[in-house]
Amino acid sequence: DKVKVFKKSLGNDQQWERLNFEGDQTANNILGLYPTPSGFYTYVIRDGLYHLKRGSKRWEKLSTPKGLYDMNAITEDQSGNLYIASQNGIYQSQDGGVTWKHNFTQSWMAEIIFQHQSLIASGQSGIYRSEDQGQTWQKVQLYPELNYSFMKMYDTTFRLSATSSRLFAIRNDNPINKNKEGRIQYSEDGGRTWAVHPADDYLRQLPDVQNFTVDGKG
Repeated sequence: DKVKVFKKSLGNDQQWERLNFEGDQTANNILGLYPTPSGFYTYVIRDGLYHLKRGSKRWEKLSTPKGLYDMNAITEDQSGNLYIASQNGIYQSQDGGVTWKHNFTQSWMAEIIFQHQSLIASGQSGIYRSEDQGQTWQKVQLYPELNYSFMKMYDTTFRLSATSSRLFAIRNDNPINKNKEGRIQYSEDGGRTWAVHPADDYLRQLPDVQNFTVDGKG
């Protein structure tokens, strides 16, 4: 069967409306829905990348980076450039998904966020930041970094979460850093500087917390 995605406006009795996909699909497994300023993106396994413009009812198919068979996250910057975090690192498109560059090849990356004119990505090798539209990346040192001897394949050192003004990072626990300071840290300048969050003292005592969400009011 074809891929199915539905939408519904909140606050009224409108029925769920099916959104159509451009062309034929070879599979129907969707790896998430990713909201951006221009609309939504999704990745269909074995079929590729699609974009739903705001106000549209039809998913448009984009080209998929060569060698990409999975997608963990996608974001846009203020110029409309696209960035994909994947098992191969980070890909960038400056023409709306027509062509792609493989800008970060160091390791598997799970998340990528654009905030305060910076790109921040998190993955197996830690957190990295770019201030030149993904051309170069610098390692972000947070206290304390994860001890790599305890990392497993596809683990990330920190999970990212963001509001309109703040960026949050929650550190994965391991036997060395469990219950130590700095499990939850935040940045208000796009990942340039970081501080331990006031809630860290309480939340780092809770067992097995893997992630958290911060709403628009913080």
